[in-house]
Amino acid sequence: MVGVAYTPIAGSDGGLGTLTSKLAAGVQPGATGNTFPNTGRTILYHINASTSNDKTLIFDTGSCNFGSDHDKTVTTVHSTGTVIERYGPFKKNEFGETVHFSCGGTGGVSDVTIVVVEDPLVG
Repeated sequence: MVGVAYTPIAGSDGGLGTLTSKLAAGVQPGATGNTFPNTGRTILYHINASTSNDKTLIFDTGSCNFGSDHDKTVTTVHSTGTVIERYGPFKKNEFGETVHFSCGGTGGVSDVTIVVVEDPLVG
Protein backbone atom coordinates (compact mmCIF):
# COMPACT_ATOMS: atom_id res chain seq x y z
CA MET A 1 0.00 0.00 0.00
CA VAL A 2 1.06 3.53 -0.68
CA GLY A 3 1.28 5.51 2.54
CA VAL A 4 0.27 9.13 2.64
CA ALA A 5 2.36 11.53 4.71
CA TYR A 6 1.00 11.91 8.21
CA THR A 7 2.26 15.18 9.59
CA PRO A 8 0.81 16.02 13.00
CA ILE A 9 0.75 19.70 13.85
CA ALA A 10 1.89 20.55 17.36
CA GLY A 11 -0.88 21.66 19.68
CA SER A 12 1.01 24.82 20.62
CA ASP A 13 0.49 26.39 17.20
CA GLY A 14 -3.26 25.74 17.22
CA GLY A 15 -2.98 23.80 13.98
CA LEU A 16 -2.56 26.95 11.91
CA GLY A 17 1.00 28.23 12.19
CA THR A 18 2.65 25.67 9.94
CA LEU A 19 -0.25 24.66 7.70
CA THR A 20 0.89 26.72 4.70
CA SER A 21 4.29 25.03 4.63
CA LYS A 22 2.71 21.61 5.13
CA LEU A 23 0.34 22.17 2.21
CA ALA A 24 3.30 23.11 0.03
CA ALA A 25 5.09 19.91 1.10
CA GLY A 26 2.20 17.52 0.45
CA VAL A 27 2.58 14.14 -1.23
CA GLN A 28 1.11 12.73 -4.39
CA PRO A 29 -1.27 9.85 -3.70
CA GLY A 30 -1.55 6.70 -5.74
CA ALA A 31 -4.85 5.94 -7.43
CA THR A 32 -5.58 3.23 -4.85
CA GLY A 33 -3.99 1.78 -1.72
CA ASN A 34 -3.68 5.07 0.16
CA THR A 35 -3.93 5.01 3.95
CA PHE A 36 -3.36 7.25 6.92
CA PRO A 37 -3.67 6.74 10.68
CA ASN A 38 -6.86 8.12 12.21
CA THR A 39 -7.05 9.67 15.66
CA GLY A 40 -10.57 11.06 15.32
CA ARG A 41 -8.99 14.51 14.96
CA THR A 42 -7.43 13.77 11.59
CA ILE A 43 -7.97 16.22 8.75
CA LEU A 44 -7.12 15.61 5.08
CA TYR A 45 -6.37 18.44 2.68
CA HIS A 46 -7.00 17.55 -0.97
CA ILE A 47 -5.17 19.88 -3.34
CA ASN A 48 -6.25 19.91 -6.99
CA ALA A 49 -3.85 21.80 -9.25
CA SER A 50 -5.67 20.81 -12.45
CA THR A 51 -7.18 23.66 -14.44
CA SER A 52 -9.50 21.33 -16.35
CA ASN A 53 -10.32 18.18 -14.33
CA ASP A 54 -12.28 17.58 -11.13
CA LYS A 55 -10.68 15.04 -8.75
CA THR A 56 -12.51 12.52 -6.60
CA LEU A 57 -11.65 10.87 -3.28
CA ILE A 58 -13.45 7.76 -2.06
CA PHE A 59 -13.05 7.10 1.67
CA ASP A 60 -13.70 3.48 2.66
CA THR A 61 -15.91 2.93 5.68
CA GLY A 62 -16.47 -0.25 7.58
CA SER A 63 -19.62 -2.26 7.08
CA CYS A 64 -22.71 -1.05 8.90
CA ASN A 65 -24.92 -3.20 11.13
CA PHE A 66 -26.59 -4.59 8.02
CA GLY A 67 -23.28 -5.64 6.41
CA SER A 68 -23.18 -2.96 3.69
CA ASP A 69 -20.37 -0.51 2.96
CA HIS A 70 -21.28 3.16 2.80
CA ASP A 71 -18.14 4.65 1.29
CA LYS A 72 -17.93 8.45 1.26
CA THR A 73 -17.21 10.07 -2.10
CA VAL A 74 -16.13 13.70 -2.32
CA THR A 75 -15.01 15.82 -5.25
CA THR A 76 -12.52 18.67 -5.36
CA VAL A 77 -13.42 20.75 -8.39
CA HIS A 78 -11.00 22.35 -10.82
CA SER A 79 -10.39 26.05 -11.34
CA THR A 80 -7.99 28.41 -13.05
CA GLY A 81 -5.88 28.19 -9.89
CA THR A 82 -5.19 25.56 -7.24
CA VAL A 83 -8.23 24.40 -5.23
CA ILE A 84 -7.79 23.11 -1.67
CA GLU A 85 -10.60 21.23 0.08
CA ARG A 86 -10.58 20.12 3.73
CA TYR A 87 -12.14 16.77 4.68
CA GLY A 88 -12.56 15.37 8.16
CA PRO A 89 -12.42 14.79 10.98
CA PHE A 90 -13.00 11.08 10.42
CA LYS A 91 -15.03 9.38 13.16
CA LYS A 92 -13.13 6.37 14.45
CA ASN A 93 -16.30 4.28 14.82
CA GLU A 94 -17.02 4.83 11.13
CA PHE A 95 -13.58 4.86 9.50
CA GLY A 96 -11.50 2.94 12.04
CA GLU A 97 -7.94 3.43 13.24
CA THR A 98 -6.69 3.63 9.63
CA VAL A 99 -8.50 5.44 6.83
CA HIS A 100 -8.27 3.86 3.37
CA PHE A 101 -9.01 5.93 0.30
CA SER A 102 -8.82 5.94 -3.48
CA CYS A 103 -8.09 8.96 -5.63
CA GLY A 104 -9.19 9.50 -9.20
CA GLY A 105 -10.83 11.72 -11.74
CA THR A 106 -10.22 12.64 -15.32
CA GLY A 107 -6.54 13.05 -16.08
CA GLY A 108 -5.21 10.77 -13.34
CA VAL A 109 -3.63 11.89 -10.08
CA SER A 110 -0.47 13.61 -11.30
CA ASP A 111 -1.88 17.03 -10.35
CA VAL A 112 -3.24 15.96 -6.94
CA THR A 113 -1.50 16.53 -3.62
CA ILE A 114 -2.59 15.24 -0.21
CA VAL A 115 -1.69 16.47 3.25
CA VAL A 116 -2.93 14.73 6.40
CA VAL A 117 -2.73 16.51 9.74
CA GLU A 118 -4.07 16.12 13.24
CA ASP A 119 -6.00 19.18 14.36
CA PRO A 120 -5.63 19.66 18.13
CA LEU A 121 -8.66 21.97 18.14
CA VAL A 122 -11.07 19.23 17.04
CA GLY A 123 -12.87 17.85 20.09
